Amino acid sequence: MKNLREELEWFQDLKRELRTNKITAIVLAFALAIVVFLYVDRETKIIYGPPTPLQKPIEITNPAVVDVEWARFFAQVLMNFSPDDVKNRTELMLPFVAPTFRADFMALMEKTEEDAKQFGIYQLFKEEKVEVGENGTVYIKGSIRRYVRGKAPLTERVEVVMKVKGGKLYDFKVARVNPYER
Repeated sequence: MKNLREELEWFQDLKRELRTNKITAIVLAFALAIVVFLYVDRETKIIYGPPTPLQKPIEITNPAVVDVEWARFFAQVLMNFSPDDVKNRTELMLPFVAPTFRADFMALMEKTEEDAKQFGIYQLFKEEKVEVGENGTVYIKGSIRRYVRGKAPLTERVEVVMKVKGGKLYDFKVARVNPYER
């Protein structure tokens, strides 16, 4: 009888330990599920070139292609503006402007900001064609739609000419294009 009681107590202790182990296992499984949910779905994204709306990383091995993508990005940042955001766009671009072009760039952006505020200019740029010259200069043809306070909107065809190397802007010019030229 004494042996049976000892066996029964041992069985009761085992049952309590089993219950504790089940609770511990459930808590650990829940914690592991949280860790899996938070960290396993993450992936390291490496994007070469300017910010893009890509959903997955790309790898480009041709540096000239990267420079063209940077030029396209710069054109959108510099050609689309309102009186209130020219200064922000200037600050955004400064780390990407080559030291040799920085003074000219700042003068250009200060003039643009002054004109935009004085005349209430809003400008939108639509890229149509991108070409690369032999010396690496990027030519982006497109049209701008300019809204000036108190006047009818004006649409012009332009060519943005940029020299970009290694993600740095070395030159930037905008020229009007003959509207009959395609």
